Amino acid sequence: MPVPIPTPAITVLINGGSVFPNITQVYTFAFYPGITIAQALRNTGVVVIGFNGQIISVGGIPITDGITFVLSLNGRPIPSTLLNAPLQPGDSLELQLFFRPLRDDEEYYNQGTVQYEEERNYIDEDDLNGVD
Repeated sequence: MPVPIPTPAITVLINGGSVFPNITQVYTFAFYPGITIAQALRNTGVVVIGFNGQIISVGGIPITDGITFVLSLNGRPIPSTLLNAPLQPGDSLELQLFFRPLRDDEEYYNQGTVQYEEERNYIDEDDLNGVD
């Protein structure tokens, strides 16, 4: 009798933390060659990525006005500029939301870079491709 071969999977954790606990959920999808980080996030049905390649909402929560996120691949923070990077069998993604209230009117008007707070201590494309 043939033994079934396990299908490699991709795991996506949407983590709303203590601020948005209602959106916290784990999604598991079958791996297929060429699947990207963006496709895996879209497959959850709760992540909306705009035409410009930026995450614009998660679980109906817009990424604006002090709501930021950290995207991690296999436990390591990565920049949102890697959304089109391919995944490998067994990869695990986490998208965690944070709320950081704006401190004053000046910060409100200059908040264009708030979304990119996740781009510290990240891996780059060479790390994904096995280049040292």
